[in-house]
Amino acid sequence: LLMRTRHRRVVLFLGAGKIKLTGEIFLVSEHMDGGDLRNVITKSKNKITGESTMKWSHRYMIAYDIAEGMEFLHSRKLIHRDLKSANFLIDHRTNPRVCKVCDFGLSTYKEKFGKERSRVGTPLFAAPEVLRSDEYSESADVYSFGVCCWEVVTTARPFENMNTVKTGYVLKHELAQLCNELIQWKRIDTIDANRSG
Repeated sequence: LLMRTRHRRVVLFLGAGKIKLTGEIFLVSEHMDGGDLRNVITKSKNKITGESTMKWSHRYMIAYDIAEGMEFLHSRKLIHRDLKSANFLIDHRTNPRVCKVCDFGLSTYKEKFGKERSRVGTPLFAAPEVLRSDEYSESADVYSFGVCCWEVVTTARPFENMNTVKTGYVLKHELAQLCNELIQWKRIDTIDANRSG
């Protein structure tokens, strides 16, 4: 999988090895000196005011790079299934800076599993259909991307004022209900527009 994901917005896989003494397997990838996006966001906050010093141009670049990496994966029929701020690495050595997708431990090929139903990923970033174990596709990655964009814009952690159990319930039930209501509202709005037109 990693050998097939060579792209300028995906962390470069260089090789793998095995430690003889312990039998542990390790991966070698390019060095990204800026750390993960979650850490960059946290470090950008003023400790007194809580406001971020991250420039808007930098935030835009991050969102654009993530989108480009995700689009590449989807063009290769890959679903990442764990897009979150901790799985985006920043490289400050380049100008302009770059952000790359990493950690393909939960990734899968779309055609290999067809309509996926396994509940994987990080709950705070997972789409409601993933949490409900409904069928999902690469659209689940797009939802996770939206949560990451929200995090970049607000510099807040998703659902930071809720405990994990409550967050899971809200994502699984209430947010799904809201989405269904919006879809229904859009259908009614479309029907009304067609009748009046």
